[in-house]
This record gives sequence, structure tokens and C-alpha cells, in this order.
Amino acid sequence: MIQERAGTAPCLVYNGPTQELVISQPDHIRDFYDRYNESHTKPGNLHLGNPYGFLVPGAAKGQFNQDWSKMRAHFEPPMSFSAISRRAPRFAREIKTWVKNLDAGPVDSQLAFQFVVFRMLTLHLYEDAYDDRMFWRVLELYHLHEKALLASTANTSARRQSPSILNWFSVGPAPAAQRFIREWREFNLNIIALARNGQWTCPIEVVYRAVSAQNDMTEDAFLSTLSEILFMNVDTSSRILSTIFTNLAANATVQNALRLEAQQNEGAGSAYLYRVDTLLHRVLQESMRLCPGLSFSMPEWTVDAKTIGGYHIPAGTAVVMDAGRLNNDPAIWGTDYDKWDPDRFLRASLKDVGAGFVRYGVGPAAERCLGKDAADILFKLLVVAVIQELSLGQTDGEGEIGKMDLTMARL
Repeated sequence: MIQERAGTAPCLVYNGPTQELVISQPDHIRDFYDRYNESHTKPGNLHLGNPYGFLVPGAAKGQFNQDWSKMRAHFEPPMSFSAISRRAPRFAREIKTWVKNLDAGPVDSQLAFQFVVFRMLTLHLYEDAYDDRMFWRVLELYHLHEKALLASTANTSARRQSPSILNWFSVGPAPAAQRFIREWREFNLNIIALARNGQWTCPIEVVYRAVSAQNDMTEDAFLSTLSEILFMNVDTSSRILSTIFTNLAANATVQNALRLEAQQNEGAGSAYLYRVDTLLHRVLQESMRLCPGLSFSMPEWTVDAKTIGGYHIPAGTAVVMDAGRLNNDPAIWGTDYDKWDPDRFLRASLKDVGAGFVRYGVGPAAERCLGKDAADILFKLLVVAVIQELSLGQTDGEGEIGKMDLTMARL
């Protein structure tokens, strides 16, 4: 709809009572992230309304400048490339076991792989506190979080339809949100106490010291950022994995070539995961081109006036990037932009593509995603485990829960 009305020009849209400028061209991104990018700020609750703020108060995603830097300094170490890499052998064993126990046959690809990344991140962040019983409790909390988010979204939608702007800003948290916040706090504080008393290795206990000893973040910010890392990315990871596996199922030549490459690199260990010259890497890149982590970026305010796409943009304008259009621009990707073709990354260098390729964010925001290194490694581990154990095929049918779009057979 935006493209039909505005073409390639920057376009103002309403998000509830607020306006946002949507940009969708690489030149627009470069104009936005000029020398002033360090002074960009974020609107309250990311324009998602007060109910969102009640559910994730003080989370890192909504912070900027010094507050963001302080929080990131504590959350980044356990989510860094080096920390995730050290855990790769354990992840590989866990994922291989999970795949061996996976039911073959027709599946809904989003549901089949929905909680794999979530489970591995739970294992990683809680470490010695992790076991099956503990994971099922975290899964219960995830479902409670989803109910709370749904209730908060419903409240937000109701306020957007209200004629009173005061009504928009006065809404309180839904009961489901209150329950989630209470139970999430109790769960994590109990784990932290057990970890300290038992001298367990537990990354979240280390991060929590920023609250209890250093006062670098509030307890609300700690709990909200942790829930973002674990819960807010479940649907994102399942969509990306679905894109990978359904396209491998539809492209037997690529699937067989990837299986052969994985077999040839069995002795390489984790080094295979880190290489960027492999078919495995191209499969992930191309799948995320068609299915980026976020379809639209979180809004950022311009502190200073800018010129974007030839238009004067006043200071204080909320700007959002349309990742879907950036990743499907025929001027960058050619007339077959809508086709899944991993080998296009043999023809197009990331340097040439620049801002026309979005995975986890755009510009400096691309480096801000705390989970990007974990996601890359876990996606690749799962793809390798599945492709070595299962043959993927296409199917089209309805199941008891959803649409069956993938069939899996043991090799």
C-alpha cells in the first residue's frame, strides 16, 4: 500500500496518534545515518503504546545513548560471538539429538522449528540452572508472555480508536501483563539466588550484578531485556527457518549440494559455521534477504533536521526503514529479486549491495542486535543437522493446527 501511494519516495504514515516517516531506498538510509546518527533517539515505548511499556519497562530495545551503552556492556558478553562460539559443540549435540527425535512426515514448517533457537538460548543463558523441568517452566512463561502481549496489543488498538488523546496515554497494564511481570521476576530471582548459593555457572546471574552491585540498570530493565532476547524472537526465528527449509525442499539441487558440502566439512567442526564462502552461508543470507529479522525497523527520532531523498525532514521526526522493500529492490537484486537463489551472493558482494540488504537491522542498528551472532550460529547448526538426517520435500495440505508446507523423510 505504501509503495502504491508513494513509489520510492519517503512516505509519512500514521501509527496510532503519531506520524512516522517510512524510507525504503539505500540512498535514504545513507542520508538518515549521516554524521548525526549518534544523536538519534527513540520515541517512548517505540510508538507501541503505554501497554507495551508496562510489559517491557526499560528494555534495551527502547534505550539509547548512555543508558543503552551501560545495559549493553552487561548483556553483550554472554551474547557475543566468542561466547556463543564456545558453546557451539554443546549446541550441536543438543540440536542433533532434537533432530533425531523429530517426527518425520508432513509438518507446518513454522511450528516444527518454532522453539529450537529459544531452547538453545535458554540453555546458554541459564547454563547450570538449565534442565528439562526448568525449560518447560520457561516455556510456560513464554506462553504467558504471548497472552500478555496480545492483551496489551488489544488495549493499544482500542486506544488508537479512541477520540481522546488522554485515553491513549492513561492506559494501565492488562492483568495478563501484571501476572507475567510478577512470575517472570519470581522465576529469575529464584534462579539467581540458587546460582549464587550453589556457585553455579549462570550467565544471567553475572548480568544481574549490574542491578544488584553496580546500579547500571534497573531490575525492570534487566528482566525486560532478558524477556526480549528469549521471547520476542521466537516467531522471527521460526519464520526464517521456515523460509530456509521450504526453499530447500523446493530446490532439490541446492539441497543435495548443501548436504554434500556438510558431509565434506564434518571434520571441520565449528570452523565450517564461521566461513562466509560456503553454500551454507549463502543459503542463510538469501533466506534472510526474503525474510529479514524485522520487516520494519524500530522508529528512531532525528535530533537534527536532515535531507532524505531530496525532502527536508524536520528535527524530531520518527523514521522507520522498510526492510522488505530494501531487500527486494530490482535495481539492486535484478528482475528475479523475488526468486530464492543463494548463488546470487556469488554475483553480488555485500560491499556493492550496502544498505540494500537487511538482516537484523540497518546501518548502526545492524550491530545493535544482541542476538545476531547466536542466531547465525544456531540457524546454521540446525540446517546442517536437518540436512544430514532428513530429506526435505514439498507438500500442500491442512493439518489439525495449521498448513502443512514441508515433508521430511529419514535418509
